Amino acid sequence: MRTRTRIIYILLGLLVLLAGRQMLSGDEPQEPPAPDAETPPAEKTDPAPVEDLIKALKGDDAEAASKAADGLVARGEDAIQPLIDLQESAEGAPVERAAEALKRIGVVDGLYANVRLFRDEFSPHEIIGVRFVFRNYGKKPVTVFNPVSTRNVEEDYGLGWKLTLQTGEGKKVAAMDMNKSVTAAGLRGSNLIRLQPGARHDDIVFMETLFGLEKLNEGEHVLKSMYTINKNLLEGLKKRADLKIENLHEKPVEPPPVSFKVSIPGQKEVDKKTEEKIRKWIEELGSGEYKVRQNAEAELDKLGATALKYLKETARTTEDPQIRYTVEQLVDKIERPAGEMVAYLGIRMNTDPSGTSVQVQSVMDSSPALRDGIKAGDVIISIDGSEISGYANAGVGYLRKQIQSRREGDKVRITVLRAGKEETLEVTLGQIDKKTLQRG
Repeated sequence: MRTRTRIIYILLGLLVLLAGRQMLSGDEPQEPPAPDAETPPAEKTDPAPVEDLIKALKGDDAEAASKAADGLVARGEDAIQPLIDLQESAEGAPVERAAEALKRIGVVDGLYANVRLFRDEFSPHEIIGVRFVFRNYGKKPVTVFNPVSTRNVEEDYGLGWKLTLQTGEGKKVAAMDMNKSVTAAGLRGSNLIRLQPGARHDDIVFMETLFGLEKLNEGEHVLKSMYTINKNLLEGLKKRADLKIENLHEKPVEPPPVSFKVSIPGQKEVDKKTEEKIRKWIEELGSGEYKVRQNAEAELDKLGATALKYLKETARTTEDPQIRYTVEQLVDKIERPAGEMVAYLGIRMNTDPSGTSVQVQSVMDSSPALRDGIKAGDVIISIDGSEISGYANAGVGYLRKQIQSRREGDKVRITVLRAGKEETLEVTLGQIDKKTLQRG
C-alpha cells in the first residue's frame, strides 16, 4: 500500500514538473502576431496651378524650371496665354523657357496649330477624320490657309499641311504634302482665312489618301504634322493683287505628334510551326501548278487575320507579280469583309444651294436621327461645332464622311435650324450595312 502511494506521489510530482517547464519555455498557446498595417494608398495629388508653374519657370532653379515647363506643356491650350504674358513681360532665361514651351505646345508667333483625331484606336479600313485647329493668340490679325477647301470637300484636302505617318518604332509608313498639288494661280480667296486676335477656326478632313489606301499593320502609330507654306506658292500669293492678305503666317508651326492604335480583329501571334506553314503557302502562290496555287490561297483564306501580318510583309517585299497580286487580294478581302458595317445617322438629305448647310428631306424609320429628335425639314448647319460648308454636293459629302468616320455608339452634336431658330441635338450613332445604307 505504501509502495503504491509513493508511486502515485512520484507520478504527480513529475506531472507538476513538466507543466512548470512548459510554462517556463513559453510553449503555451500565444496570440497570433498582429498583421502588418497596410500601407495607405498614395493620395492623388492635383496638378500644380498654372500660376505656380509659371513662377517656377521664372525662378533660378533650372531643374524646377524644367519640370514646370513639362507641366505647362501637358496643360496644352490652358497654358498658352500665361506663357505669352511671361514672354512679353520677363527678360533673359524665362523668356527663352516660355518660347520653348510654347513651341512644344504648337504656338509660333501667336498662331496656335493642333491636330486631333476622333479616337485613339482604328481598324485599317476605316476612314480616319483629322481635325486641324487654329487660334490666334497674337496681337495682330493673321492670315492662314483654310485647312478644308470650300470648293470640293470630297476631293480637296486643303492646303498648308505636311503629314507623316510612322509606326511606333519610327518607321515611315506614308506621307502627304498638301502644298504640292496646288499652284498659286489656282488658288481662290476662299482658301484663305483671316484670324483676328482671339479668333478660332477648326475643321475636319478625312485622310483617305494617307490612311485608307495604306495597309497598316496592327500596333502603335504616330501622326506627325507641320503647318507650313510652300515657298513657290508663297511667292505667287504675294504677287497676286486680287488676294487681300494681311500678315500671312510664313513660319512653320509643328504641333505635338498624335498617337493612335491600329487594331485588327482576329489577328494573333502564331507558333513557329504555323508560321512555317503560312510562309510555305505564300511561296506556293507562285507555283506553276494551278491546284497548288488554289490550295495555298484557300488555306490562307481560312486563316484570315491570323495570316495578315505575313501577307502584308510579302506584299511589300516580293518581286513575284503573281504572288503580290494574290496576296493583295487576300489582304483586301480580310480587311474589308463583305457586308461592311458603318456608323449612320439615318436621314435622306440634300446640300443647300448656298453650300453652307444640309437639308433633311426625310428621316429613316427606327434610326438614330428619329430617336434623338432630328426632323424632316431641319437644316443641319454644323456637326460637333464644325460648320458644314462647300459648293455643289460638298455639304452632303462632308457630313456623310464625318458620320462614317465614327463608330456605333459615338455621340455627335448636330446643330439644326428649325423654324428659324438654332437647336443643338445630341445623337448617338447606330450601325448599318453600307450597301443597305446606299440603297436607302
